[in-house]
Parts: sequence; C-alpha cells; structure tokens
Amino acid sequence: MKTVLRARQAALFVGSLAFLAGCSSTPQRPPPGEQEAFIVIGVPRVASVASEKKSYDCDGLSVRVEYINAGDSSLAVLEFDEEFVVASNVLSGSGARYAGKQYIWWVKGEEAQFENLMADDPQPRQCQVTS
Repeated sequence: MKTVLRARQAALFVGSLAFLAGCSSTPQRPPPGEQEAFIVIGVPRVASVASEKKSYDCDGLSVRVEYINAGDSSLAVLEFDEEFVVASNVLSGSGARYAGKQYIWWVKGEEAQFENLMADDPQPRQCQVTS
C-alpha cells in the first residue's frame, strides 16, 4: 500500500513540475524578421569610436541617421520607411558622402541630399535637420 501511495505522490510531483515548467516566465524570442542582429567590426589602430544621431526631413520623407566614426572609417546608418541601410563613406568634393545599397547620402553642415539611384526620377531629395 505504501509503495502505491509513494508512486502516486511521485507521479503528482512530476506532474506538478511539468505544469510549473509550462508556466515558466522564460522570455520568448521575437518572430523571425523582428529580431535584432549585431555586427562588431574591429578597426586596427583606433582607440575610440564616436557616434552621433540626427533626424532629417527630406522633402517629406523622415530619415534617421547615425554617424559612426572610427579613425578613417566612417559609416552612416540610415532608417526610413521600412528600409535599414548601412552606408560607407566614399570620395566627395566637399562634405561627407556615403553610399549603401542603391542610395547616396551626402551631408554638409546641417543640410543633406538623399538619392535613390534606382528610382524612376533619381533627383536627390533636399534634407534639413529636424533634431
């Protein structure tokens, strides 16, 4: 009789553990496409990295930009509409010019130009800093 009672208690204990495991507060991962990934790039002979975030109005298009500078390496991370673009600094006559995907981002002072080279009308948008 004691053996049957202990078997029932053990089964009840195991069942309780299974129930508690199902009620766990373990965080759930976001679905694919909503997860964030991180890129880490080592830049030789550079002791620090500087970054600055700005927002622009580009003829009605809101563009958020993070400028990342590490020595001679400079990136502009652009976010607009549903796009995320990492653009690298390229040769320019004046200001800072970045290219990524089909986009050109050219900034000088508080103004910028934003161009989509694949657009039907590839005229650059004129951009002004909003914050």
